[in-house]
Amino acid sequence: MPRANRSGNVQKAIFAALAILMVARTALTIIGSRRNRVMRAEMDMAAGLVLLWIVVGGGLMYLLRDRIKALLQPLSGHWKLCFFLMAVALALCEEVVTTLMTNCAPQFGVKIGEAYITASTNYLDVVACHSVITFLPPFAVWTWLLSRYDFSPFETFVCFGVYGFIGEGVFGGFHWLDIGFWIFVYGLMIYLPAYVFAQHRAKHRVRWTHYIIASVGPFVGTIPWVLLLKSTFLRHHPDVHFPPINTKLQ
Repeated sequence: MPRANRSGNVQKAIFAALAILMVARTALTIIGSRRNRVMRAEMDMAAGLVLLWIVVGGGLMYLLRDRIKALLQPLSGHWKLCFFLMAVALALCEEVVTTLMTNCAPQFGVKIGEAYITASTNYLDVVACHSVITFLPPFAVWTWLLSRYDFSPFETFVCFGVYGFIGEGVFGGFHWLDIGFWIFVYGLMIYLPAYVFAQHRAKHRVRWTHYIIASVGPFVGTIPWVLLLKSTFLRHHPDVHFPPINTKLQ
């Protein structure tokens, strides 16, 4: 079997495994949370994120990827800047969905602030003080990586997804069965720009050590950036805007 075909089959197998793991984990968690109204609401919010961002958003990215690539070709002379800005734009879109889910708490049977998947109900606060602002260094690191190494769009998707899984695990605890979910959530922020500008990436061969570096290397930019933010204009900014509520475990 030709090398390209073997590589394509491996990618399909990995994608299928991640998708099955994500769906199974989401379904099991939703079923297991039925007796806890707050947990049930949060799981319903996560399911909404899967539906709107991963299934609908990811599906549209995949189906329209060649049209978008053709549309943006005139900008290829500045591909690094365009790659970076496109990743930021997609991260902003992802946070539209998460903030929407948090604001839909009453639709899921709880009060605003009892269940949430973002730090605030205010979209601008979420992206400017909690989430997207922290993604800027990782996107910059990936711009550099693609200018040096021949990561395919799928490899970029998986590696950035692993970075997201590690980041979420550091703050919320590692739940290894959630890896498929987080790879899709984060990977879709960067897959499309990696595909659109794929022909401009460097031709240096990617070795197995580069996958590890690509998955954890962005933290070299993230950690000092977050510490800087926390020590300056976000010094007194709360990590979560919702007060503790006694009904959290009801």
